[in-house]
Amino acid sequence: MKIKNKSTSSKGYTLIEVLMVIALLSILLAIAIPNMGFYRRIGENQEIRELKKDMLFARNRAIAENRIYFVHFVPSINSYEIRREAFGPIVKSKTLGKGLLIEDREIGRPIGFTPNGTTIDSGTIYIKSSRGQRYVLTVTPATARIGIRLE
Repeated sequence: MKIKNKSTSSKGYTLIEVLMVIALLSILLAIAIPNMGFYRRIGENQEIRELKKDMLFARNRAIAENRIYFVHFVPSINSYEIRREAFGPIVKSKTLGKGLLIEDREIGRPIGFTPNGTTIDSGTIYIKSSRGQRYVLTVTPATARIGIRLE
């Protein structure tokens, strides 16, 4: 009579295998979580660059179309608008996101660009980031040079 040797096969994971998976996931998360701030900074920088490009767009459109273009900053709703003429149609409206907040404007009037490329009102706009840093956007008189720096 032959005795059959039953081999027992388990259909599960051992405790050591589970602990190894948990340890690997913990290491991966420890590496990935600090980099989340990196992506936030990238988003902020993109928003700031877009704002500068929009200011340049308004200046260049004023020159190309031989009209006055204005950039209105509205801190109460955290947005800005590009308008043809003072109260003309809105060319572009943008609400700042990515943790950026329009704090204040040195002059309450909108920044206007004339057909010869100069400004009607120059000034400084302060934008606060979610990390507590402050961006300073300046438009110089006469030359209408647009600069952004981190304060």
